[in-house]
Amino acid sequence: MDWKEWIDGIDDPEGIFDKEGLKDLIENTANDGEQIIRENGEKLIEYTTLLANGELSLSDYELFVRQTKRQMEANAILEGEKVSIEVRERAKKIASRVGILILNILISKLLK
Repeated sequence: MDWKEWIDGIDDPEGIFDKEGLKDLIENTANDGEQIIRENGEKLIEYTTLLANGELSLSDYELFVRQTKRQMEANAILEGEKVSIEVRERAKKIASRVGILILNILISKLLK
């Protein structure tokens, strides 16, 4: 199953989950011009696809996404002088949004 289809299929009768926001975030991150951001976006697509196809449990997905989030934050700090302040801040913001959106996925899946 395509990862986008899987996100669209998340049960959300109250309409509180921002499915389009999550899809846009993952896709934009995977297509980012900065390598440190793009690589982590590609990982998010890979993990979400594995979850969508039942090849990864929800708890493993959460673990992988948290690791990706930490890696993005660490890369933004470690790259320091190699990347602009704007790129570092963007990586931190993306990592933060990923954490929030993934928490929403977990909550919506657990409430099913």
